[in-house]
Amino acid sequence: MMSEVLKKNTTLTELNLGDNDMGVKGAKLIVESLKTNSTLLSLEIDDNAVEDEPVANLVKTLRKALKTNSSLSSLNLRGYELGKEGMMILWEALRTNASLTRLNLSAFITKGLNCYVMH
Repeated sequence: MMSEVLKKNTTLTELNLGDNDMGVKGAKLIVESLKTNSTLLSLEIDDNAVEDEPVANLVKTLRKALKTNSSLSSLNLRGYELGKEGMMILWEALRTNASLTRLNLSAFITKGLNCYVMH
């Protein structure tokens, strides 16, 4: 499984798994691997928001991963409807992470919204 490979990866720096219909469960497994991966700089899991479980679960897993990951600098979550709870969890995660410099949340609500966080 891709998430297990990513946990042991020492060379891959960019991964684009956008628009693969992996759903929230699949995206959550990929995000989980960020806890131990120290080489991935860019991750795109956009447009995979098949509602197989609440998106808030993905963001909670992301919050845990960003506490320990210090290499990821770009994350694409385009198309996930995070909602108020998800956004609050995400902002909390960003407060503890110093490496993420680009975050794409475009189209995360029905009106569409482009948001790039630089810190």
